[in-house]
Amino acid sequence: MRRWRRTLLKASLVGLVPAVLVGAAVLYLTWSDNLSMTIRDENGVDWAYWLMLGASWALPTFVLVTGVAAVILRFVRSD
Repeated sequence: MRRWRRTLLKASLVGLVPAVLVGAAVLYLTWSDNLSMTIRDENGVDWAYWLMLGASWALPTFVLVTGVAAVILRFVRSD
């Protein structure tokens, strides 16, 4: 059981980097390409919608990369 905990911890650290990069890229792209004024307009910023867009890409990326990394780490170190 301890081996899986360490593997999941390492895999989650591996999955965190691409998730942050993908989430930040989506936030940047939606902020810069805001032609329909859905994120920001003269009244302010719709923070809930904008952050939901970033999280909706970051969370699946994190889960997918963490899962793949956990399987790879587990089978590479099968002792």
